[in-house]
Amino acid sequence: MVPEFFVVPTISFVRQLGPNIGMNMAEFEFPAYCNFFFYRRRVTLIVSSVEVEDRIRKVFQETLFGPDKIDVKQDFPLGTRDEDMPDLQKELDYFRVFDGKLMQLEDLITFIVFDQNGIAKITKEVDVDVVSDETDEEGKKIKKKEKQSKEVFLQWRTKGEHDDGEYIIIQDNFNCGSVCDSIKLPDPPIPAQVTTVFEPPLFGVTVLGNSHGFDPTGRTSGYVLWLSKVGTL
Repeated sequence: MVPEFFVVPTISFVRQLGPNIGMNMAEFEFPAYCNFFFYRRRVTLIVSSVEVEDRIRKVFQETLFGPDKIDVKQDFPLGTRDEDMPDLQKELDYFRVFDGKLMQLEDLITFIVFDQNGIAKITKEVDVDVVSDETDEEGKKIKKKEKQSKEVFLQWRTKGEHDDGEYIIIQDNFNCGSVCDSIKLPDPPIPAQVTTVFEPPLFGVTVLGNSHGFDPTGRTSGYVLWLSKVGTL
């Protein structure tokens, strides 16, 4: 099952793989889509500040629903009539309808912000078995499902300098463990040594990567298209 709760790391972009390449540790679009479209529930992101929340909201808004304002006039010659231009906003709204209504950002994600004391409270409704006073035909008491609120607290604790720290997990006044805030990626695989000279083809495709952004051991999807021995990434 895909998790519902995610803590956004203090340093959300890891450059462990090199000075010019790295991996985004605050990429939550796919978990949000999976939870919403498959399970009809939201993802909760636990963030360090309101500023981080605002940045993530802007990214989600753009990638899911498109820009707030769309002006296609710059793509057409002067004098082109409005009715001869595509109504992109209308098209976006058409695909935005889900279960008979326009999808909103709050349908997919919600946020919990650590307070000034470095504490975040997570509240979730869960089903629990409760023995009622009613009995069945055999005289046994009937168990029923009831909704109860469960609370879990995350306490930020600094271990060193420069935002180096960990999260203490507290439930029912017990310390249930800790999770380090920094993320250590696996070392990248050593590329194979090329022993022959590559001759660009007149027409062809070179696969640079056939993995995805959630696989630290694979290469993100990328291709080179060869036309007349000229490669286009």
